[in-house]
Amino acid sequence: MLGETEGNPILSLMYVAIKNSHLPKEHLSEILRAFQLRQRMLFERSLGVLGTLGNTAPFIGLLGTVMGIIQAFRDLAGPQAQANGATVVATGIAEALIATAAGLFVAIPAVVAYNYYLKKAKYLGMEMEAVATDMLVLLSLRKVI
Repeated sequence: MLGETEGNPILSLMYVAIKNSHLPKEHLSEILRAFQLRQRMLFERSLGVLGTLGNTAPFIGLLGTVMGIIQAFRDLAGPQAQANGATVVATGIAEALIATAAGLFVAIPAVVAYNYYLKKAKYLGMEMEAVATDMLVLLSLRKVI
């Protein structure tokens, strides 16, 4: 039975409830609450990485943009600027915009994934809480606990 519940936190919760149904209701309730907390921690452990990536990538892109524009102004002041002024500036600005695009290219999918998994984690937590309550009620009605 346990092998069939792996990867499915709801079935695992039900298994834990049935397996521990001989315990008093208060003890079983605490076991189920702890199980829910552990499952939620497992599910949310990678969300911090996605959130950090989504929040910092635009700043890294912005840093690249600022550095690229600084370099463009340095090139504009250099000896090649008199002959190729517009080309020198355009090249520096293009490099700066590539940094901005790269930051957004990383940030947008990371934020979308973060929000998706955060919502999924919240839903899973609510579903597990509802199932735990249902299991406690059902086991109480059967006078198992």
